[in-house]
Amino acid sequence: MGLLEAKDQATAEHSRNVARLALQLGASCGLKKTELAELELGALLHDADKLNVPDDIFDKLRRGAPLSEEDLRILREHASLEGEIPFVKEMPHVVRDCQQLHHENYNGSGTPHGLKEDQIPLSVRIVQVADTFDALTLNLPGRRGQSRHEALLSLKDYAGTILDPHLVAQFIELIRSPSAYPEPPERSSKQAARLPRQGGHKEP
Repeated sequence: MGLLEAKDQATAEHSRNVARLALQLGASCGLKKTELAELELGALLHDADKLNVPDDIFDKLRRGAPLSEEDLRILREHASLEGEIPFVKEMPHVVRDCQQLHHENYNGSGTPHGLKEDQIPLSVRIVQVADTFDALTLNLPGRRGQSRHEALLSLKDYAGTILDPHLVAQFIELIRSPSAYPEPPERSSKQAARLPRQGGHKEP
């Protein structure tokens, strides 16, 4: 997390939120203690591929500035570079899966392998739900973060296409409790850079 925080504090904050939400969903799925520990680490590091994005492009993403064709080409390649991050190679397979496969889509339209449904590991599908929900509440250049209620409605829109519909339904039931996840607080004035998702759908 230290390297990611040095790259972008807002992204590190987002990763911590994703880990917290993924743990709640994973626990409700009946994952064991060791499985939850690996899931938490996978959620914390799911965006570590951003370490491969050159600083100038990363700054454009953070500011919402236009990207050139060359910028987009580099970003399209970023998902295949995770293995080049030395510390990731030493992680359990669950952690590597969360990082390398979180751009897959439930309907098979994602990258890098076009996996669908149960071909995508459960840990990855859990992180995807948590990641999408927290991303929807982020304030981005030109876009106000959604409220909890708005974000849950958006999750329903993504169920069955981007996200596992069964996990979305389970997450919604879990998160409806105010004690489980209070209304999102004011986010940092520093905006988290969002990498364009693959597969032709809009970025949440």
